[in-house]
Order: sequence, then structure tokens, then C-alpha cells
Amino acid sequence: MPGTDEPPTGPVDLAVIAVPPAHTATVLATAMRDGVARGYLDVASVKGGPRRELEALGLDLTPYIGTHPMAGKERSGPLAATADLFEGRPWVLTPTRETDTEVLNLALELVALCRAVPVVMDADAHDRAVALVSHTPQLISSMVAARLEEADESAVRLCGQGIRDVTRIAASDPRMWVEILSANPGPVADVLAGVAADLEETVTALRGLDSVDEKRRRAGTAPSRTSCAGATRAGSGCRASTAPPRPRTRRWPSSSGTSRASWPRSSPTRAGPGSTSRTSASSTPPGSRRAWSRSWSSRARPPYSRRP
Repeated sequence: MPGTDEPPTGPVDLAVIAVPPAHTATVLATAMRDGVARGYLDVASVKGGPRRELEALGLDLTPYIGTHPMAGKERSGPLAATADLFEGRPWVLTPTRETDTEVLNLALELVALCRAVPVVMDADAHDRAVALVSHTPQLISSMVAARLEEADESAVRLCGQGIRDVTRIAASDPRMWVEILSANPGPVADVLAGVAADLEETVTALRGLDSVDEKRRRAGTAPSRTSCAGATRAGSGCRASTAPPRPRTRRWPSSSGTSRASWPRSSPTRAGPGSTSRTSASSTPPGSRRAWSRSWSSRARPPYSRRP
């Protein structure tokens, strides 16, 4: 059935209130007083605050249920809409003991039509959860993006997929997020306090490592930062190996497998015809090229190769 922007002629089954958290309670109260529907739900990203506002107004909350589809994007508006926006995504429902069963079933039917996954939670537990998994990551992403605005162009050119993933949601509408954070300040502040404590410990540890490294560099005992090639591993650092390099042994083909480098090297004295060499036959290794050639030349030639 196609949608329409015409006002309904009578009460509808379910009214969906999709406004920022700061205006959720006001719009809900107006719709409930006007009797526009048999059931009401909102999709604001904060659940505890709007419900307490409705209770303060003295309204009957049996036809109301708070919900929050966890399927937002950094872009908003009709042009950013997609048919599979909610498919497979959690859709939180926060019913209470006063919530009418028929209204809960209508909300579950809407979740099923959008192909989302229903998750039932307490309103305050929901607000603490989204502070950890949604609101604080949004703040940190915006903070990292703000650091990049002050960076040199040469550093920004090195940005890869990692920094794009971290700062993607920083493109969200900042006015919307100011309203969201204003509606959930306590849980977000608690998570940020924990992150700040972790950052403080990390900064202290890094400062300590930098101080120790600086002292080692001044004393000339710091390991090289460029490479540990040719060094041996000792504990957590690298130390240069003091062992002399092993000579590369050239092996010649021989039946005995004896290396040429293991025999004493001696150079024969060149002389004219008929002279003898200073190197004795015993000093020639059996596996050397010279001994090999001698053994080959001393072999008898086959009869058919002899000249007449």
C-alpha cells in the first residue's frame, strides 16, 4: 500500500514518532491527547528521558512503547534512505508493565515488516548500552576528525582505510548529536571517564618509555631503531652479534665429499718444461679439481679410440 501525506480520517493502528529526543515527549503527548492512533511508539535514540517526561505530564502510558532501531547512518534525509536499512539490524523495544499487549504486538509486527531483529530491554539499560556502543564512539570519531583538521597536508595525504573507518561517522549532523548527547549525558560521561582513565595510563606509560629510550640514546646503549638485521635476539631488545662471519665453503664434486676449503692451500711454482712442482702429490686433496682431473686422465682409453 503506497504511503500518503494526507491526514488520516480516523485513528490509525500505530503512530510512529520520529523526532529528536528533545521533542519526543512533546510530540507524543500532543498525538496521544488528540487520539490519532490506538498505539504509539517512538524511535528516538534515548529511551529513559522521554518516558520520564511523559510520566511527569500525567499521561496514560498503556498505549505507548519506546523503541530504537539500531540502523543509523552518517547521512540523513530522504535521499539517504534505503530499502534494506533495517534488515538484520537490532530494534530495541522497551515495554513496561503498563504497556498494552496489543501495542507490543503492533510494534513487533512493524519490526518484522522491516526485517529487523527485536531486542527487549529496560529503558535505562538501553541508554547505558548505547552510550558505550554508539554515543561515545561518535564523540571519539569527531575528536579524531578534529585532529585531522589541524594536521599538515603531507600527513593527511598518508590517510588509508583505517582512518576513513574511524572518522566515517564524524560526517553526521552535529546539531542532531548535540541533542542526543544532551538527552543522555550521565551514561556518556561515565563511559568517557573510563576512556579518559585508560588514555591517562597509556600516556604515562608512553612518556616513561620515551624517557628511558632517551636516556639510552644519550648513553649510547639504545638499540638501533632502523634495523635488527645481523643481530641476535636477547630479551626484549637486540644486540649486535660479536661472532665473526662464517666463511662460505666451496665444495667441488668428489666421491669422498671432502671440502676444498678444509685442505691447506698452496700455490705451485710455475717453471719451464721438465721442471717439478713444489707441491707434493700428498698435499693435493682427493676431492680437489686437480686430483679429479688426474684420475680422469690416468684412465685407460677404450681400444676403439686409440689412434693407429
